Amino acid sequence: MLIALAFWIYFWMMFLKKKPIFHEKTEPLLVKRQLKRLKSLSIVAGLFLIIGIVGIIIHNVQSNLSETHEFLYFYIGIIALYLFILLSIVSFVIFLNSKQNPKLDN
Repeated sequence: MLIALAFWIYFWMMFLKKKPIFHEKTEPLLVKRQLKRLKSLSIVAGLFLIIGIVGIIIHNVQSNLSETHEFLYFYIGIIALYLFILLSIVSFVIFLNSKQNPKLDN
């Protein structure tokens, strides 16, 4: 999970500093589409991270207050964190593919 967080921090730092994320020979239409995809994946991954953390915190608070263990919030939190990691992996693959030199047709 720390690697996924590090990837998102690196991605947003590059984006905010306006450093090139894609290879310079990549088609502009493809760049625009991939950048839009990465932005939407980052928003969704951020939401899953927040849902996961809040779910686990609610589980811990509820377990301490009622002395019974409700696993619903725990499962929601764990599933959301796994989805965050999965979306981070997908985004990382898209990011690495965008850094490669595109194959030009001759």
